[in-house]
Amino acid sequence: MVIYLTLPGPTADAGNLTIVANPGRFGTVEKAAVAEREVNWWDNATADDNACTECFAATELRHFLSACTGKPESEIPLSAPGQMPASGDVVLIGSVGSNPLIESLAPAAGKDFAPPVAEAFYILALHDSGRTMTVIKGSDRVAALYGVYAYLERLGFRFYGLGERDTVPGSWATPVALPQKLDLRERPDYLTRGFWVTDDRGDRAFFLWMARNRLNLWGAQPREDPAFLKKLGMKFLAGGHDTQARCLNPKTYFQSHPEWYGLRGGKRSGKIAGGLGDNFCTSNAEAARELAKNLVQECIDGEWRHADLLNVWMLDNGKWCECDACKAQGSCTDRLLSVVHTVSQAITAARKEGRLKRNVQIVTLAYHETLPAPAKPLPADFDYANCLVTYFPIERCYVHTLADPACTEINDALRRDLQGWTTGADRRYTGALLIGEYYNVSSFKTLPLLFTRMMAADIPWYYQTGARHFHYMHVPTQLWGTWRLNQYLMGRLLWNVRADVPEILDEYFKRAYPTAEAPMRTFYQELEYAAANFKAFKHYIGVNGVRYTMRNLLTNDSAEIFPYQHLHYEPYHPAQNDGPDVVEMVDAMARAHRAMDDALLACADPTERARLVEDERRFAYGEATVKFYYHLVRTALFHRKGNQELARWELERAEREATILRGIVDLVQVSGTGANGKDGLDASQAMPVYEHFKKLLNVEP
Repeated sequence: MVIYLTLPGPTADAGNLTIVANPGRFGTVEKAAVAEREVNWWDNATADDNACTECFAATELRHFLSACTGKPESEIPLSAPGQMPASGDVVLIGSVGSNPLIESLAPAAGKDFAPPVAEAFYILALHDSGRTMTVIKGSDRVAALYGVYAYLERLGFRFYGLGERDTVPGSWATPVALPQKLDLRERPDYLTRGFWVTDDRGDRAFFLWMARNRLNLWGAQPREDPAFLKKLGMKFLAGGHDTQARCLNPKTYFQSHPEWYGLRGGKRSGKIAGGLGDNFCTSNAEAARELAKNLVQECIDGEWRHADLLNVWMLDNGKWCECDACKAQGSCTDRLLSVVHTVSQAITAARKEGRLKRNVQIVTLAYHETLPAPAKPLPADFDYANCLVTYFPIERCYVHTLADPACTEINDALRRDLQGWTTGADRRYTGALLIGEYYNVSSFKTLPLLFTRMMAADIPWYYQTGARHFHYMHVPTQLWGTWRLNQYLMGRLLWNVRADVPEILDEYFKRAYPTAEAPMRTFYQELEYAAANFKAFKHYIGVNGVRYTMRNLLTNDSAEIFPYQHLHYEPYHPAQNDGPDVVEMVDAMARAHRAMDDALLACADPTERARLVEDERRFAYGEATVKFYYHLVRTALFHRKGNQELARWELERAEREATILRGIVDLVQVSGTGANGKDGLDASQAMPVYEHFKKLLNVEP
């Protein structure tokens, strides 16, 4: 069931209006709009695809126009393009060639009215002889759908979050009239925009939100209803670190072909389990061909049969083969790209032979040992059009943008690696780049983090360096709270890197919090500052090849807890590498708490109040986590000073926060395998530290 918005709308008659889209063989627009399960989305025929998506766009437009014009949906007819309606206003929806009535209008029939690239659309409104004619024309079916949502945004709708509550209408005192004059032309900056996830999740409210914000990548293949997502224009991304376990499983091959597997310590190793272990022997051409053959078969009729893009990765932090032939291949990056080339050739052959009916693009990765660009030339026939590289800066900091020269301790090395792929004069790889960000990296556990400052700088900068594809991992799909703003702003910037971020934020606070705008501005400002240094505080950062995780040092009395400039306990502000320190984070969380209290007191709107309550719940989870860590840090500091009494006192205060965290369950189960927790305390990942000090200080459980 599609989730629609129900709004109290104006009641005056908005005049006659007809929406025209081509239902094709389905007969009526209404039938075509819900016929996704009757469409083969993975063949080369597109007529049914176009009919289903474009007619769905027509039903979406009718629903929201009813809300803002006051005209019941039953009085807004949906028509096939047999002939132009004789009277009244008309909206024509279609893509190139799908709606002949579009071509019958002189302005829309011209060559300059052909959207130039995939997902680009033109919207033209003309008023003549007392009626308004509106054309929403896309370069393809998905663009036509996006054009409808852009048109609705012009009428005042904002699709901030999930479902009815967070779809914000305009402020209409009277029925909205259709724009009589409009010439809007848009095309996407990033071609791929969305999320990489490790499991099948999400619901229709989430996927509709994605489409309405023009996001087109979902990193899992829905088992129950993939056709619904294809109707919305989604691309599916499959595969990952487990490619070798799936396509070159040592349980199947090792006994007969031990030479296919990595040489480690003088012995061939079949140690491959899931995404971990020892990489296969990449210089063994027979092994690479077998992996490629099995991978192609997975794309034909296996678990990846719906994939549009396929992650071809090596093992996560896997060990590499030590044989002379593999060493001669070059760096880890050079070895990886040789495997990618073999897989690419196999996919091309399967396409030519007709065994694989769709194009599948390969996505490999620059990550840890493959962050540096290739040192050796790639094959002359390397398929740059269909082989992408994802740049994964997992060790980055979020206090500083990736291009900030003040972050010499962490981001500088990552930036130089990225530029080796994109702007280096002697670079070997000249294909497309996908950015894989870590806004909700596994250790963050969907804490109430904010990235508005990072997104505003990084997303345009990535684009300037040559990136045209973008996703982040572990997206939350429910109970967003403060994540609502991250999600919305990311969608705006990926579509248009020149978007006016201050204007977007200003409008967001005015419209999402109309009666509590001022305190919520303060709340978000303080929260973003408090959370900026969570990579060092909660996850890890990489400094000169060394990983630093604060909690791992709390129980090691001989190790300095704060060895780097980015994070200290008390305020510390070096000229470079400066970030919020622990006490500053705690103070900022306290200020955010007070601002939230003020907002709840000021709020006079029930819908806004529901939004605030969800924000406050997620914030309270983050506040308890910060306080839990704060008291554990103080426990360690007092213990090191030999003051066991105060160490126990701090541990008791940590227990108060632990009690709160134990009661938080739903908020930490919205982001899938690897990023969820059993409860808030489990999600803190600091229980081993807590248990260590309870035993050390003889504190009863």
